[in-house]
Amino acid sequence: MEVEEDEEEDSAEEGETSYLPPKEGEMLIIRRVLHATEAPPKANQGEQIFHSRCKVANKTCNLIIYGGSCTNIASAEMVSKLNLATISHPRPYTLQWHKKYNEVIVSKQTLVPFSIGEYQDEVLCDVLPIDGCHLLLGRPW
Repeated sequence: MEVEEDEEEDSAEEGETSYLPPKEGEMLIIRRVLHATEAPPKANQGEQIFHSRCKVANKTCNLIIYGGSCTNIASAEMVSKLNLATISHPRPYTLQWHKKYNEVIVSKQTLVPFSIGEYQDEVLCDVLPIDGCHLLLGRPW
């Protein structure tokens, strides 16, 4: 049975009762109990940051998945402590941090095998001295 909404129902406020005349059968009464308004998103989904943990070489590591990044990064500390093999970066580049003369040269990469629960993968990461996490995965992942 289809019910057509009456104009009164559209103007009803939260908690008010509206009357809909029946097409056939019993009279129908609708009461608005919940009123939800759609809030605009605070940030683009591609810019959301997801924190988690993963296993690298049977060690628990902090992981950040950030869709706004275009680079996968492995912490230099993690690479050193877990003795992960590094290779020369095919196109080394420099990063400028907060201070004008404090540049970091990205000259190494490493292949990081990691697992999240049952999921296992390998990702090629640039090696950088970062403190926020051990592994940062951006869009290429």
